[in-house]
Amino acid sequence: LTGRRAALRPALAALRAEPAEPAGTALLGALAALAAAGGQPRTAVRLAGRCVRRVSPAEAGTEVLGAAMAYAWTGRLDEAAAWAGRAVRSARRWNHRGELALALLARSDIAHRQGRPDAALADAEQAADLARQIRAEDLAGAALALAVRARLRRGLPVDAAALAGVDLPAEAHPLLRAVLLEARGLVAAHRGDHQQALRLFLECGHQLAARGVADPACVPWRAHAAQAYQALGEHAAARTIAADPLPGGDARPRPAEERGGPAIGTRDAGPVRLTPSERRVTELVLQGLSNLEVAERLCLSKRTVDTHLGRIYRKLAIKGRPELGAAVKAL
Repeated sequence: LTGRRAALRPALAALRAEPAEPAGTALLGALAALAAAGGQPRTAVRLAGRCVRRVSPAEAGTEVLGAAMAYAWTGRLDEAAAWAGRAVRSARRWNHRGELALALLARSDIAHRQGRPDAALADAEQAADLARQIRAEDLAGAALALAVRARLRRGLPVDAAALAGVDLPAEAHPLLRAVLLEARGLVAAHRGDHQQALRLFLECGHQLAARGVADPACVPWRAHAAQAYQALGEHAAARTIAADPLPGGDARPRPAEERGGPAIGTRDAGPVRLTPSERRVTELVLQGLSNLEVAERLCLSKRTVDTHLGRIYRKLAIKGRPELGAAVKAL
């Protein structure tokens, strides 16, 4: 999740020969979270299941938190809450303040997803206190962000100045940074500064995309950005940003009804269908945006946009951007 490469296949092979020790269990949980964040829900659930089967529910500690977040990001919130709760109880029993702060952060986020803002707020505030006691600045900043998010949902006052003053260390996890940016954007939107909110939500998306976190369930920055665009009167941009591109540039084969609905044109080889991502790129290119500007608007890499355009040109049997407008009109 931090974007670092690791020899995971040998590690998984070694796990098969090793007893169920905490390090191996934690690795399986981390892999489950990685798969969920990358938009592979089936793999995530399978790895999460392998992780939690290695421990007794009564003895589960923070080594299952990766599995808990994988369950949360794949919509299995009851299972996520159960395992996060077990991690909280274990950390309390052994008086491990750092582990307890981390487990409370996970449980707070899951409670927020379950629509239980009071529980989310209580866990976040306790996590913030513990993190400050052990001087874990990154956990304290993330806990404050989750507390602010819960307070906004409850309609309670927030300390915007304290949130603005959080300065996470350079080595802070990208998900913690994303949660902080999300909370700052929500505060800006709450006070009516939708331009600033939009900037923060897009920055959140850029940082997550740079780390390969493609699943919008991790941090719903696209939905927030769409609301900001709507508030600014930019309805086309809201529709564009709200549509979630699949990881890897929509490379996964999909049925015709998912790929773009009715055919938008024909060629000798049959109907021409543009995927949702290709249609969004086409729309922005026809508005005069450069490939880099399209990438920034959709929070994709420029290389992904180049790939989309190459595929679009081949489908439409054209050579480049100057012919795109006429080709689309002729469809």
